[in-house]
Amino acid sequence: MAANEKQELANQLGAAWEFLRQQKPADAVKAFETLLTAHPTLIDGLYGMGMAQAVNHQYELAVKSFETCRHMTQRELEKHPGMDRYEMLERMCSQRISAVQAAASA
Repeated sequence: MAANEKQELANQLGAAWEFLRQQKPADAVKAFETLLTAHPTLIDGLYGMGMAQAVNHQYELAVKSFETCRHMTQRELEKHPGMDRYEMLERMCSQRISAVQAAASA
């Protein structure tokens, strides 16, 4: 991926997260969907999608996004054992799955 493509991807990811910060979860879901259509293995996009879906009360979809993100993170950990970024993200996904499941059953 060229430097300008990486920057554009980072900009799109930042814009999607900005919708969440602005408390616009439906817009965030749309932005993450667009991003993941073009980059379906983007771990940060999957995590963000799960967050947006959870805030938008799409609990089943959020759990699925977090589970997919966790699975992809585990594969990255197999390639890069002990890498802090992936160890942390794996724990964060597990925590989010538990939190969303609790919210769904409340």
